[in-house]
Amino acid sequence: MLPWEYRHLRAVASVRFAAGGFTLALGLVLLSLGRQAETSQDRRKCYGLAAWFLGSAPLQFLGGYMEMKMASSAPPRN
Repeated sequence: MLPWEYRHLRAVASVRFAAGGFTLALGLVLLSLGRQAETSQDRRKCYGLAAWFLGSAPLQFLGGYMEMKMASSAPPRN
């Protein structure tokens, strides 16, 4: 973990939560577009990208959760 990241755990966790929400929304939009695609090639492309984004969203949320836990258990700074 980088020194500046350790000093600003809550801010970094908030960014991870925002990134997780963004990738989740993007994955859901791609999933919706895949259902409306006319050719099977376009459908596979949208579903593949949706799987990529929907797979990375929980990892972002997990990273944000872990950093929030670290921030709450860190000793107070003087």
